[in-house]
Amino acid sequence: MKLLALLDGPWGRRLFVAGLLVAIAVTLFFRVRYVPSYNLNTGGYDQNVVYGVVRIMNGTPLYTDPEKAPFSIIQYGPVHMRLVATVCDLLGTDPADVQQVYVITRSVVLLLNLLACWVLFRVGRKLGLRASNAFGVAAFFFTGMAVFYYMRPDSTYILFFWLHVLAFIPVVQAERGKSTWSSMLPSVILGVLAVFTKQTGIIAFLLAGGFFMIQRRWRDLMLYAALSMITGIAALGLLIMEGGLSNAYKNVVLGVMNDVSPEWLMAMVVSKYFLIGLPITVLGIAAGWKWLRGPASAIERYVALGAVVCLGWAVITGLKAGMNLNYFTEHYVFAAIAMALAFEGSARTTWLRWAARSFIVLIPLIALVRTAMLFSAFEITRYYADRPGTYRAEQELVDQLRSHGLQPDEYLALWHRGYTELFLPEQTLMDQKDIQYKSQLHGRLDQSDFSKWRAMAG
Repeated sequence: MKLLALLDGPWGRRLFVAGLLVAIAVTLFFRVRYVPSYNLNTGGYDQNVVYGVVRIMNGTPLYTDPEKAPFSIIQYGPVHMRLVATVCDLLGTDPADVQQVYVITRSVVLLLNLLACWVLFRVGRKLGLRASNAFGVAAFFFTGMAVFYYMRPDSTYILFFWLHVLAFIPVVQAERGKSTWSSMLPSVILGVLAVFTKQTGIIAFLLAGGFFMIQRRWRDLMLYAALSMITGIAALGLLIMEGGLSNAYKNVVLGVMNDVSPEWLMAMVVSKYFLIGLPITVLGIAAGWKWLRGPASAIERYVALGAVVCLGWAVITGLKAGMNLNYFTEHYVFAAIAMALAFEGSARTTWLRWAARSFIVLIPLIALVRTAMLFSAFEITRYYADRPGTYRAEQELVDQLRSHGLQPDEYLALWHRGYTELFLPEQTLMDQKDIQYKSQLHGRLDQSDFSKWRAMAG
């Protein structure tokens, strides 16, 4: 205890901030270094994102009927891909320059990640954390971003999620029955944008609704639910503009119904990446549990509920085949905030004081360990992940196909995943082979047309 108390002194705070700055600098170095690489897929099927961006740039609807040629499935909402495509258009990018689309996507996403860190810092300050602890939470978040935040819609979604939390804090602090629709609407709009970026955004509304219930703010619950429903219905216009509601339903609903696979969840739980963050889970929930069971401020209950609800959501949705550690991001952050609030508050028991003060050791330590793991991953993979030769070879293949008479209304059947489908996104069949395979396996989509095409292709 004396050591932890010493770490809370001036030198301890300096070491705390210095460790976090080192972790941020190294992480940022590798993120910037990664931007121009010729890397088709870092691990989250990045080419699915670029495929959607290029389609929008070509003027093709994002959502088409996955039961008809070219049997394309876009699993996510349109906001992220529309945003990136708009930036590409503003910069005058040629859709055929797929590598430039990759570079712009990674650059935009990195800026969104940094903006999300700033928003999270503001969240911490608004929740009552002192600047160094709010900075610690934001740094913990940035250094813990897995590869799924380097290209995919997760990056835009998580920004909207924390913006929603920032806008919802005044509603949390308001007295019972004193919230107005105008004070609620900003958080509702940001929550809906999160949902229309990635379906996981529904957790923002589950958390808000849960908070109103444990606080017995029934009038506010009804008003918030009504505003959310109205805004959500209005936002359906985004799907109509991107290909129609029927096609969007087949893509973003039927297209994400993967198998239930406890094996996926167990593999994540026993992985080193999860175990590194386990102390934050245990201590964060321990620090906030008393707030849910006994007297506590509205802020304390909201943060504690966030840690619990987001963990439950991660575990439940983690039973879906294809889950990964990014499912736990929101939980880790809420748990870290709970530790910080307990650290700055009046923890009465020895155990709770120890749990709270460990924040100042664990946050920079975990950030540095994650950064070391990132360094190792980049150094190991850089020799085979950066493949400009493969990109140019497939580019030449497409040029040859066109010179030999490939017509705009003809299709190619490719049995591998590469750059070719990105050069010809409207003319390659079944580009999202992993998603289509699962859909075929469970008969959620009619594949009779695809069977005919497959028979013709031999």
